[in-house]
Amino acid sequence: MPAVNNRTRKLAFRLSIFLLLIVTLLSFIGLWPYKNTILADTQSWQQLNDIVIPHMAIETPTGNGPFPVVLIIPGCEGVKPERAEPRMDWLVKQGYMAVMVDSHTGRGLDEDTVCRGYALWGAERAGDIYVALEAIRQHPKADTDNIALLGYSHGGWTIHDALSYHGNTSYALASVPPDALQSVKAAIVYYPYCGLPSRARYTYSNPTPLLIINAGKDTTVNPTECEAMANKWITRGLPVRSITYPEAGHGFDISGHKNANPTAHQQALSAVAQFLNEAFSPKAEKPAP
Repeated sequence: MPAVNNRTRKLAFRLSIFLLLIVTLLSFIGLWPYKNTILADTQSWQQLNDIVIPHMAIETPTGNGPFPVVLIIPGCEGVKPERAEPRMDWLVKQGYMAVMVDSHTGRGLDEDTVCRGYALWGAERAGDIYVALEAIRQHPKADTDNIALLGYSHGGWTIHDALSYHGNTSYALASVPPDALQSVKAAIVYYPYCGLPSRARYTYSNPTPLLIINAGKDTTVNPTECEAMANKWITRGLPVRSITYPEAGHGFDISGHKNANPTAHQQALSAVAQFLNEAFSPKAEKPAP
Protein backbone atom coordinates (compact mmCIF):
# COMPACT_ATOMS: atom_id res chain seq x y z
CA MET A 1 0.00 0.00 0.00
CA PRO A 2 2.74 2.58 0.83
CA ALA A 3 4.40 1.84 -2.53
CA VAL A 4 1.14 2.64 -4.34
CA ASN A 5 0.80 5.92 -2.41
CA ASN A 6 4.38 6.90 -3.30
CA ARG A 7 3.77 6.22 -6.99
CA THR A 8 0.56 8.25 -6.82
CA ARG A 9 2.32 11.18 -5.14
CA LYS A 10 5.15 11.10 -7.70
CA LEU A 11 2.66 11.00 -10.55
CA ALA A 12 0.68 13.87 -9.05
CA PHE A 13 3.89 15.88 -8.56
CA ARG A 14 5.04 15.30 -12.16
CA LEU A 15 1.60 16.19 -13.45
CA SER A 16 1.55 19.42 -11.44
CA ILE A 17 5.00 20.38 -12.78
CA PHE A 18 3.85 19.63 -16.31
CA LEU A 19 0.72 21.75 -15.87
CA LEU A 20 2.76 24.58 -14.36
CA LEU A 21 5.09 24.53 -17.36
CA ILE A 22 2.13 24.57 -19.74
CA VAL A 23 0.55 27.52 -17.90
CA THR A 24 3.88 29.36 -17.86
CA LEU A 25 4.39 28.74 -21.57
CA LEU A 26 0.89 29.87 -22.46
CA SER A 27 1.27 32.98 -20.31
CA PHE A 28 4.58 33.76 -21.98
CA ILE A 29 3.10 33.30 -25.44
CA GLY A 30 0.10 35.44 -24.49
CA LEU A 31 2.25 38.29 -23.18
CA TRP A 32 4.90 38.13 -25.90
CA PRO A 33 3.13 40.59 -28.25
CA TYR A 34 3.19 43.13 -25.40
CA LYS A 35 6.89 42.79 -24.65
CA ASN A 36 7.76 46.23 -26.06
CA THR A 37 5.54 47.99 -23.58
CA ILE A 38 5.95 45.66 -20.59
CA LEU A 39 9.73 45.94 -21.00
CA ALA A 40 9.84 49.45 -22.45
CA ASP A 41 13.27 51.05 -22.78
CA THR A 42 13.92 53.73 -20.21
CA GLN A 43 14.33 57.18 -21.72
CA SER A 44 16.25 60.11 -20.30
CA TRP A 45 14.41 63.40 -19.96
CA GLN A 46 16.25 64.79 -22.98
CA GLN A 47 15.52 61.70 -25.08
CA LEU A 48 11.80 61.91 -24.37
CA ASN A 49 11.86 65.65 -24.99
CA ASP A 50 13.41 65.03 -28.42
CA ILE A 51 10.70 62.47 -29.22
CA VAL A 52 7.70 64.58 -28.23
CA ILE A 53 8.38 68.30 -28.47
CA PRO A 54 9.30 68.60 -32.19
CA HIS A 55 5.86 67.22 -33.10
CA MET A 56 3.79 69.25 -30.63
CA ALA A 57 1.27 71.65 -32.24
CA ILE A 58 0.23 74.93 -30.61
CA GLU A 59 -2.59 77.33 -31.46
CA THR A 60 -3.40 80.51 -29.55
CA PRO A 61 -6.19 83.08 -29.57
CA THR A 62 -5.55 86.53 -31.03
CA GLY A 63 -3.70 88.80 -28.63
CA ASN A 64 -0.62 88.77 -26.45
CA GLY A 65 -2.03 86.66 -23.64
CA PRO A 66 -1.21 85.12 -21.35
CA PHE A 67 -3.80 82.46 -22.13
CA PRO A 68 -4.73 79.47 -19.99
CA VAL A 69 -3.42 76.27 -21.56
CA VAL A 70 -5.17 73.02 -22.46
CA LEU A 71 -2.94 70.07 -23.38
CA ILE A 72 -4.78 67.63 -25.65
CA ILE A 73 -3.80 63.95 -25.49
CA PRO A 74 -5.45 62.12 -28.42
CA GLY A 75 -6.48 58.49 -28.51
CA CYS A 76 -4.52 55.47 -29.67
CA GLU A 77 -5.02 56.55 -33.28
CA GLY A 78 -2.63 59.45 -32.76
CA VAL A 79 -3.07 62.92 -34.22
CA LYS A 80 -5.57 62.90 -37.07
CA PRO A 81 -6.27 66.35 -38.56
CA GLU A 82 -10.00 65.73 -38.94
CA ARG A 83 -10.21 65.14 -35.19
CA ALA A 84 -7.41 67.37 -33.91
CA GLU A 85 -8.36 70.56 -35.72
CA PRO A 86 -11.99 70.86 -34.50
CA ARG A 87 -10.88 70.17 -30.93
CA MET A 88 -8.13 72.78 -31.07
CA ASP A 89 -10.35 75.33 -32.83
CA TRP A 90 -13.04 75.02 -30.18
CA LEU A 91 -10.55 75.58 -27.37
CA VAL A 92 -9.03 78.62 -29.09
CA LYS A 93 -12.51 80.12 -29.54
CA GLN A 94 -13.05 79.65 -25.79
CA GLY A 95 -9.90 81.72 -25.16
CA TYR A 96 -7.45 78.91 -24.44
CA MET A 97 -4.06 78.04 -25.84
CA ALA A 98 -4.53 74.61 -27.40
CA VAL A 99 -1.56 72.24 -27.38
CA MET A 100 -1.77 68.93 -29.25
CA VAL A 101 0.65 66.31 -27.92
CA ASP A 102 1.74 63.80 -30.58
CA SER A 103 3.06 60.61 -28.98
CA HIS A 104 3.28 58.57 -32.19
CA THR A 105 5.32 60.39 -34.82
CA GLY A 106 8.56 60.72 -32.88
CA ARG A 107 8.42 57.03 -31.97
CA GLY A 108 7.48 55.84 -35.45
CA LEU A 109 4.32 54.20 -34.10
CA ASP A 110 1.17 53.50 -36.06
CA GLU A 111 -2.43 53.37 -34.94
CA ASP A 112 -2.75 49.60 -35.06
CA THR A 113 0.27 48.96 -32.82
CA VAL A 114 -0.89 51.32 -30.08
CA CYS A 115 -4.59 50.45 -30.27
CA ARG A 116 -3.81 46.75 -29.93
CA GLY A 117 -1.74 47.50 -26.84
CA TYR A 118 1.54 46.33 -28.36
CA ALA A 119 3.25 49.63 -27.51
CA LEU A 120 2.89 52.72 -25.35
CA TRP A 121 0.59 51.90 -22.45
CA GLY A 122 -0.75 54.78 -20.40
CA ALA A 123 1.90 54.65 -17.68
CA GLU A 124 4.69 55.06 -20.24
CA ARG A 125 2.87 57.73 -22.23
CA ALA A 126 2.41 59.72 -19.01
CA GLY A 127 5.96 60.96 -19.50
CA ASP A 128 4.86 62.73 -22.69
CA ILE A 129 2.57 64.91 -20.57
CA TYR A 130 5.48 65.76 -18.29
CA VAL A 131 7.78 66.97 -21.08
CA ALA A 132 4.96 68.82 -22.85
CA LEU A 133 4.12 70.68 -19.64
CA GLU A 134 7.73 71.67 -19.11
CA ALA A 135 8.03 72.91 -22.70
CA ILE A 136 4.79 74.90 -22.69
CA ARG A 137 5.84 76.74 -19.54
CA GLN A 138 8.49 78.44 -21.69
CA HIS A 139 5.92 79.77 -24.17
CA PRO A 140 5.55 83.57 -23.92
CA LYS A 141 1.77 83.47 -24.34
CA ALA A 142 1.12 80.69 -21.85
CA ASP A 143 -0.53 81.42 -18.52
CA THR A 144 1.63 78.99 -16.61
CA ASP A 145 -0.59 79.22 -13.53
CA ASN A 146 -3.57 77.80 -15.40
CA ILE A 147 -3.05 74.54 -17.26
CA ALA A 148 -5.51 71.72 -17.94
CA LEU A 149 -5.24 68.26 -19.47
CA LEU A 150 -7.78 66.94 -21.98
CA GLY A 151 -7.62 63.33 -23.14
CA TYR A 152 -9.60 61.00 -25.34
CA SER A 153 -9.78 57.20 -24.87
CA HIS A 154 -6.13 56.08 -24.67
CA GLY A 155 -5.31 59.71 -23.92
CA GLY A 156 -7.72 59.57 -20.98
CA TRP A 157 -5.95 56.46 -19.69
CA THR A 158 -2.68 58.36 -20.04
CA ILE A 159 -3.97 61.31 -18.02
CA HIS A 160 -5.31 59.05 -15.27
CA ASP A 161 -1.93 57.36 -14.99
CA ALA A 162 0.02 60.63 -15.18
CA LEU A 163 -2.02 62.06 -12.31
CA SER A 164 -1.53 58.86 -10.34
CA TYR A 165 2.23 59.52 -10.36
CA HIS A 166 1.70 62.91 -8.65
CA GLY A 167 4.52 64.48 -10.65
CA ASN A 168 7.01 61.80 -9.63
CA THR A 169 9.05 59.79 -12.12
CA SER A 170 6.78 57.82 -14.43
CA TYR A 171 7.32 54.42 -16.03
CA ALA A 172 10.22 54.14 -18.52
CA LEU A 173 11.44 57.66 -17.72
CA ALA A 174 14.75 58.01 -15.90
CA SER A 175 13.99 61.24 -14.02
CA VAL A 176 11.76 64.31 -14.04
CA PRO A 177 12.15 67.91 -12.85
CA PRO A 178 10.62 68.73 -9.47
CA ASP A 179 6.82 68.91 -9.44
CA ALA A 180 6.28 67.94 -13.07
CA LEU A 181 2.52 68.49 -12.76
CA GLN A 182 2.88 72.02 -11.44
CA SER A 183 0.00 74.38 -12.33
CA VAL A 184 -2.28 71.63 -13.65
CA LYS A 185 -5.60 72.94 -12.37
CA ALA A 186 -7.97 70.49 -14.06
CA ALA A 187 -8.18 67.31 -16.12
CA ILE A 188 -10.90 66.10 -18.48
CA VAL A 189 -11.11 62.66 -20.03
CA TYR A 190 -13.52 61.45 -22.70
CA TYR A 191 -14.46 57.75 -22.75
CA PRO A 192 -11.14 56.71 -21.13
CA TYR A 193 -9.80 53.19 -20.94
CA CYS A 194 -10.04 52.14 -17.29
CA GLY A 195 -9.22 48.43 -17.42
CA LEU A 196 -6.02 46.53 -16.76
CA PRO A 197 -3.19 47.52 -16.82
CA SER A 198 -4.28 51.05 -15.84
CA ARG A 199 -2.10 52.16 -12.95
CA ALA A 200 -4.71 54.61 -11.72
CA ARG A 201 -7.08 51.77 -10.80
CA TYR A 202 -4.93 51.08 -7.73
CA THR A 203 -2.88 54.18 -6.94
CA TYR A 204 -4.99 57.24 -7.80
CA SER A 205 -5.31 59.89 -5.07
CA ASN A 206 -4.65 63.14 -6.94
CA PRO A 207 -6.52 66.25 -5.69
CA THR A 208 -6.69 67.84 -9.16
CA PRO A 209 -10.33 68.40 -10.24
CA LEU A 210 -11.18 65.69 -12.76
CA LEU A 211 -14.12 65.40 -15.14
CA ILE A 212 -14.80 61.96 -16.63
CA ILE A 213 -17.13 61.77 -19.63
CA ASN A 214 -18.39 58.28 -20.44
CA ALA A 215 -20.38 56.90 -23.36
CA GLY A 216 -23.12 54.58 -22.14
CA LYS A 217 -23.15 52.50 -25.34
CA ASP A 218 -19.37 52.31 -25.62
CA THR A 219 -18.20 49.01 -27.09
CA THR A 220 -14.52 50.00 -27.36
CA VAL A 221 -13.93 50.53 -23.64
CA ASN A 222 -16.08 49.41 -20.74
CA PRO A 223 -17.87 52.48 -19.31
CA THR A 224 -19.00 50.62 -16.20
CA GLU A 225 -15.36 50.15 -15.18
CA CYS A 226 -14.81 53.90 -15.39
CA GLU A 227 -18.03 54.66 -13.54
CA ALA A 228 -17.06 52.27 -10.76
CA MET A 229 -13.56 53.74 -10.57
CA ALA A 230 -14.93 57.29 -10.46
CA ASN A 231 -17.44 56.39 -7.76
CA LYS A 232 -14.64 54.90 -5.66
CA TRP A 233 -12.62 58.10 -5.98
CA ILE A 234 -15.66 60.28 -5.22
CA THR A 235 -16.40 58.21 -2.11
CA ARG A 236 -12.84 58.88 -0.94
CA GLY A 237 -13.48 62.61 -1.20
CA LEU A 238 -11.51 63.33 -4.38
CA PRO A 239 -12.77 66.18 -6.63
CA VAL A 240 -14.05 63.93 -9.40
CA ARG A 241 -17.15 64.39 -11.53
CA SER A 242 -18.48 61.60 -13.72
CA ILE A 243 -20.99 62.08 -16.53
CA THR A 244 -22.39 59.27 -18.67
CA TYR A 245 -24.38 59.93 -21.82
CA PRO A 246 -26.56 56.80 -22.05
CA GLU A 247 -27.18 56.88 -25.81
CA ALA A 248 -23.62 57.80 -26.84
CA GLY A 249 -20.93 55.49 -28.20
CA HIS A 250 -17.15 55.70 -28.34
CA GLY A 251 -16.12 58.70 -30.43
CA PHE A 252 -19.52 60.37 -30.13
CA ASP A 253 -17.91 63.82 -30.35
CA ILE A 254 -16.21 63.19 -33.72
CA SER A 255 -17.97 64.50 -36.82
CA GLY A 256 -18.35 61.76 -39.42
CA HIS A 257 -17.67 58.97 -36.92
CA LYS A 258 -20.09 56.04 -36.97
CA ASN A 259 -21.00 56.91 -33.37
CA ALA A 260 -21.30 60.68 -33.89
CA ASN A 261 -23.96 62.06 -31.57
CA PRO A 262 -24.32 65.85 -31.98
CA THR A 263 -26.65 66.18 -28.99
CA ALA A 264 -24.31 64.43 -26.58
CA HIS A 265 -21.37 66.28 -28.12
CA GLN A 266 -22.90 69.70 -27.42
CA GLN A 267 -23.87 68.65 -23.90
CA ALA A 268 -20.32 67.48 -23.27
CA LEU A 269 -18.84 70.72 -24.62
CA SER A 270 -21.07 72.71 -22.26
CA ALA A 271 -19.91 70.59 -19.34
CA VAL A 272 -16.27 70.99 -20.35
CA ALA A 273 -16.61 74.77 -20.76
CA GLN A 274 -18.16 75.13 -17.32
CA PHE A 275 -15.60 72.82 -15.74
CA LEU A 276 -12.64 74.74 -17.17
CA ASN A 277 -14.17 78.07 -16.25
CA GLU A 278 -14.53 76.92 -12.64
CA ALA A 279 -11.01 75.48 -12.51
CA PHE A 280 -9.06 78.40 -13.92
CA SER A 281 -8.39 81.63 -12.08
CA PRO A 282 -9.54 84.83 -13.86
CA LYS A 283 -5.99 86.08 -14.52
CA ALA A 284 -5.72 85.19 -18.20
CA GLU A 285 -6.71 87.40 -21.11
CA LYS A 286 -9.87 86.39 -22.95
CA PRO A 287 -10.58 87.13 -26.61
CA ALA A 288 -12.94 89.99 -27.41
CA PRO A 289 -16.54 88.82 -28.06
